[in-house]
Amino acid sequence: MKTKASQKASEMLYVSQPTVSNHISNLEKELDTVLFIRTKRNVTLTKSGNILYEHAKNIILAYRTMTSELKSYNQNTEGHLNIYASSVPRKFLLPKLLKDFSAKYPNVSYSLVNDDSQTVLDGLMIGETDFGFVGIKVDSPKLSYHQLMEDELVLVASEELSVRHDKDMNISLDDIVKYPIIMREEGSGTRSILENELNRLGIDVSELNLFAVIEDPSTILQMVECGLGCSVISKFEADSIVENNKIKKYKLKDLNLKRHFYFVYNTDMQYVPINKIFKSFILNMMKNSILA
Repeated sequence: MKTKASQKASEMLYVSQPTVSNHISNLEKELDTVLFIRTKRNVTLTKSGNILYEHAKNIILAYRTMTSELKSYNQNTEGHLNIYASSVPRKFLLPKLLKDFSAKYPNVSYSLVNDDSQTVLDGLMIGETDFGFVGIKVDSPKLSYHQLMEDELVLVASEELSVRHDKDMNISLDDIVKYPIIMREEGSGTRSILENELNRLGIDVSELNLFAVIEDPSTILQMVECGLGCSVISKFEADSIVENNKIKKYKLKDLNLKRHFYFVYNTDMQYVPINKIFKSFILNMMKNSILA
């Protein structure tokens, strides 16, 4: 049966979905148990599946620890890092950071996944990734957050919209509702910050003239440039297109849209040496204010 889960597994393993299904079927026969509950819409683990999953994680961790320790014994610092990041740190922080880290540890490779902040945190909670870079904090005893840098959300709009503003490029909330708004998806740190500030002032996001909800910031900017609506985005993102005179940057009056980005990891994870080295590298850079 083709499902989103089997499709994602086939993509990660670089094999076809029928191959994934065949392996699962053979494994269930070998173990004489049912590992998945299959429905038309979803696939979930049975109790047996959960038991196998926990043991499989330990086997993979033991293998990674063994291979990493053997490489360290030979004085070679090698390994692979899995990193999930929301859009702003992925574009404006990680390239320079990974360049500096790679200069010291050239034998390290990376898997870098871009997703909204909530999805990144969910991935960390279940052990899908080693480290995360996000724009929101969700309380959890498993997650350790370390503040990286400050950001501020601004409103961007095409000149075609003729957005009403004062001499300092400030826009009032009363004027904002007159224009179509293009927003990020739920779970995005950008959207969460905006919604929290609007709620603080007694305004529900449904009161805005919502035109579209889009996950990709680049697509949002293209739609803004076409004059389809305005949007609230990171100042880093807005400053990167400042040379584009078709899009103007504004501040929203009465809203505190400053935020921070965080380096975050799961404290329950048992890291192999290269993960520990990377974590120490980031924390030392932050301590020395290199990333601030």
